[in-house]
Amino acid sequence: MPQPSTITIDGPAASGKSTLGARLAQELGYLYFDTGVMYRAVTWAALERQVAPADIDRVSTLAETIIIDVKPDGPGDGRQYTVLVDDRDATWDLRRPDVEKYVSLVSSYPRVRAALTAQQRRIAAGGRIVMVGRDIGTVVLPDADLKIFLRASAEERARRRLRDSQAQGQQVSFEEILAAIRERDRQDEQKPISPLVPAPDAVIIDTGHQSIEEVLARLKTLAFQQDELFTPASLPNLRNPQRSSLLSLGVMIGLLFVPALVLLGLVSRADNQVILLIPTIIVAGLLALLVIAWLVAWGQGRRQLGQIKAFLISQRPLLRWRYTPEEWHEIREATWQEQHGDWRVQLGCMTFLFSLVGLLVGGAVGADEGLPEAITYGLTGGLGGLLLGALLGGVIAAGNYLAAWSAYRQTEPGIVALAPHEIYANAQYFRGNGSSTYLKRARLLPAEPGIPPRLLVELKVPPKPRAPRDEEWEIVVPSRLVETVKTIMPQLNPPRR
Repeated sequence: MPQPSTITIDGPAASGKSTLGARLAQELGYLYFDTGVMYRAVTWAALERQVAPADIDRVSTLAETIIIDVKPDGPGDGRQYTVLVDDRDATWDLRRPDVEKYVSLVSSYPRVRAALTAQQRRIAAGGRIVMVGRDIGTVVLPDADLKIFLRASAEERARRRLRDSQAQGQQVSFEEILAAIRERDRQDEQKPISPLVPAPDAVIIDTGHQSIEEVLARLKTLAFQQDELFTPASLPNLRNPQRSSLLSLGVMIGLLFVPALVLLGLVSRADNQVILLIPTIIVAGLLALLVIAWLVAWGQGRRQLGQIKAFLISQRPLLRWRYTPEEWHEIREATWQEQHGDWRVQLGCMTFLFSLVGLLVGGAVGADEGLPEAITYGLTGGLGGLLLGALLGGVIAAGNYLAAWSAYRQTEPGIVALAPHEIYANAQYFRGNGSSTYLKRARLLPAEPGIPPRLLVELKVPPKPRAPRDEEWEIVVPSRLVETVKTIMPQLNPPRR
């Protein structure tokens, strides 16, 4: 997927958009452009030309006539970019107290906003730009390649502003800053023109409890190799995560259903029904238990499917990807080669085990009556065990074979989504709680001859409260995403609570 040419970052005051936008632009080698400087440029131009900021008509006309340019190269005095107003360098003057005093008023004028929107689009037309503001993704660049909306609680943003103010030696209280931020939010959200709202297709990131480096890693993931973003409408058809269990249970139900019908028929015709009643009850009970197990597995699968869909369209994943048809074909072939022969092993093991048990039990029963009887009983028991083992092994093997065959025939490319303590990988879903169930460790295994790069995740999965166990998943990582996966590894391995 090509790297986005235009990236917009919107959000309320102190959400981190300026800092993150500048860092991201630096990482990408893009132009960083905070659109707020354009409103400062108009305010500065009005003051320089002795136009009263309260004169809406003259200020609006001024905004429609001046030319504002933003250049990435500066004279090396610490600026992030150079702002030219009619070819005059106004970069440092835009932070003057008198400009700060009137910029909010000037930015509220509809004609000013319209004029500057046109200039912002002209600057963005050059591409390779990170544009920061409050309505960039919704109004200025609604067709931007990548749209980000940052948010954080008012309290968290007030704490940031307080730290900045204290670092500059300013004496101001937390309550004053919080009140100012809430008032600014109210004004931004209730503006009749261009209110502060995320674009429908924006990626919303909560910066409240994340460091700058963590959020930047997420932005780089989106920008360097865009995350596969899903909406409820764009989600592909997902398989029930309990599909393998449902197939295995279905095969066992089908095979047990036939003898159950036969026994019921024999019971209805037999003179001595008591003899057949006990095995009929046993078979019917087993059949009922299997049906209940199938219904439970189906219910669990439906519940997990809802959780998976919510996970895929949420903000939680650090990275999501969909395999290309070529990548998916290679994965299917490799998986089939690994699994399609397992049913033979299962059938052989079950047959051998039951034959051995039948032989030993039969031999032990006949041992008291002499060697010939021991041999006869042993052979009879072994033959019975052979048949029973073949039947049970065949049922289990058939279910697993069908599950493997069904997975092999799944031509829709698989999807992977990774988050701390939550992973979805090709119909497998894991969701931990961070304490008793969690992702222990994730490691990126390099490619080997004939083997693609893989992400090895070690999971702590307690089937019982006092009997925790570990699982390992190997997730194939496309070569195109190896570097992207490396950037999220620190977040994928968070400290356990």
